[in-house]
Amino acid sequence: MVDAPAGVSLGNHQLLRVRRHPRLRAGVAHGADFALQLALNPAVTNAQLDQLLPAIATQVAPRDTSVAYWAGEPDRLARAVVFIAQRNRHSDAEWKTWFEKVMNPAPLKSWDAAFSSEAGIKKHHNVRAFLLSVFATAMTTDDPGVKQLVSPVRESLKFVP
Repeated sequence: MVDAPAGVSLGNHQLLRVRRHPRLRAGVAHGADFALQLALNPAVTNAQLDQLLPAIATQVAPRDTSVAYWAGEPDRLARAVVFIAQRNRHSDAEWKTWFEKVMNPAPLKSWDAAFSSEAGIKKHHNVRAFLLSVFATAMTTDDPGVKQLVSPVRESLKFVP
């Protein structure tokens, strides 16, 4: 059995190594599943969850602009975020800040510019699929921690047309 600090470190490594090794695309889904399992672990602290969220964000819109998710990766990344939210340990302001980072169009000048290149379209597709998955879950749950995601996701979707 892996203890919580080692598990968080391993989860971060799994999600971040995919960025360095594009052939490991299946690692995105597996890394997201591992992050979900860590979110379910009561021994994982808020500080450790805060380490997982940036690692998840790196895969929502990977730096490799050739990546267009097609095998459910945005849904699996969304589930990890939803289960972190279910812990109800983050403020509205923290979620707002995190989603603002996720939906940042950089290196594009704006989301409107996404439609002028294949790489931009792929980035738009990946981010929007993730946001829609989180939004669908947040809108259909009674869990207060997950409900907390509705507002920042709704706002993010306004910027990612």
